[in-house]
Amino acid sequence: MEREAVRQPSSEAELASGSFEAWYQVVAPRVSRAVLAITADPSRTEDIVAEAFARAWDRWGRGLSASPTADGWVWTVAINLTKRRGRLREHPADLIVGQQIPAPCAALPDIELHRAIRRLPLRQRQVVALRYFADLSEREIAAVLDLSEGGVSASLVKARRRLRSDVGGPDGQL
Repeated sequence: MEREAVRQPSSEAELASGSFEAWYQVVAPRVSRAVLAITADPSRTEDIVAEAFARAWDRWGRGLSASPTADGWVWTVAINLTKRRGRLREHPADLIVGQQIPAPCAALPDIELHRAIRRLPLRQRQVVALRYFADLSEREIAAVLDLSEGGVSASLVKARRRLRSDVGGPDGQL
């Protein structure tokens, strides 16, 4: 079964027009990559992302479309769903090897790095996923996770230090 090509918004004007489809096309792939980095389970990721955007769709006509914080709102819902659906079920990173990864989630790191990310504490895993898989700023991550910017920065420093130790090359670089 072939996937239909995902249509990207044709312009910034289309994205700014309040079209749920256009917004979804831009935001969903980033949410999917970040959630997959946290859960390491493509099936669970798909469920979480679908639920987060279903909730967004439900609120779209009631003001979310006009909200400048719509992205942050869906990020918060997705992260909260990852917490509610089991922090660290026994889903080793090996689950993703050999599986068909959904297109929005295809940009995974090498397997050793992914295993190292899975060994991080939940908070560090979340900030790494949001920073490097979703490309959110520390300020945006702080808003999504309800942390201070300093807390996000400290978590990133600790996570990078641990990842460098676990998978870094001879010079300690990732």
